[in-house]
Amino acid sequence: MKFRFKHGYDICSVEDAIGCVKDTGSQSWSEFVTHYPEASTVVIELEFKEAVMASFGWTPLVNYSGKSDDELLATAIDTFRANQFTTMNQLGIEYSSLISNVRSRGLVDRLYDALGLEKPFEWQGMSLDDLIAVVRRNAHTSFSNWHNESSGSYKYAASRDWVREVGKALGWGDYKGLNGYSYASLPETIVANLLHMAKYDFANHPRITHFSGYGGGQPFGDFLLEGDLWVEVWAYRTDETPAGIFERYPEVRRHKEGAYAANGMRLCGIEGGLFYRKQTIDGTSYAAGLSSFVRHACQRLSDENYAIEYTADLLSAVRNSIVDQSESAMIER
Repeated sequence: MKFRFKHGYDICSVEDAIGCVKDTGSQSWSEFVTHYPEASTVVIELEFKEAVMASFGWTPLVNYSGKSDDELLATAIDTFRANQFTTMNQLGIEYSSLISNVRSRGLVDRLYDALGLEKPFEWQGMSLDDLIAVVRRNAHTSFSNWHNESSGSYKYAASRDWVREVGKALGWGDYKGLNGYSYASLPETIVANLLHMAKYDFANHPRITHFSGYGGGQPFGDFLLEGDLWVEVWAYRTDETPAGIFERYPEVRRHKEGAYAANGMRLCGIEGGLFYRKQTIDGTSYAAGLSSFVRHACQRLSDENYAIEYTADLLSAVRNSIVDQSESAMIER
């Protein structure tokens, strides 16, 4: 197996830019900008943005600029209802240009009223400590989870340059995969790097449209391999009793696993907790640490016909891909 370490992209043409975005699996321009700031900056500076957006069918902001306020509101309302969205955040993720125009014209309150949605909390003026308390109370478990479920508070934190401070206070990680994507945990980063090295095509944090999330929110998977296999890197098992912000995690996992099965969706569940805690899985006892976790992940993926052979060279390559991002003793085990 040849290992592929791709920390950046060489973008010299529109074709390079389109290939870069396609390789990241980004589902919108805003997602690409959020997770690949360096690459997106290059695309913008080279004036390739409009061509890239056109190639993926993403609507640029300028397409709405000729509409009157009433026409813009009507477009936003029709788009919201046609997609059967339930939250404004869903509209913002899928149609970022549209919602940006609504905000820039001061029409947000009118849109909320027209859709019968509860208006968002007013974040302006909130202190860092109070914001941390709110994010902790809402039990957000990672940067991506926070952004997906509460974009208002996330954007406010970003405007004050507090995003990393909040993550640090809540003990979230911020790890860079070999594909340039950011992940919230080492186990998730390791699985991403395994898939990247094996040259499988996969989407990061794909939106799930088949069912609602725990509590009715928008669910996301960890990975989607070649549009066929959903992958979840579970932080805890359903028989564990975590505390703090992960207290509800077993319930969330049970809900998600049941929904995958009920909708006939192929799921590969990988026990991310094995990286930190010894476990018995399918009758086999594993010690905690990187080697056990990589072996387990390779086995689970291979069982689903995405073969990755566990070898000493592979383990070494995975270790080298994360060793400079964490001081965890589990990396050497």
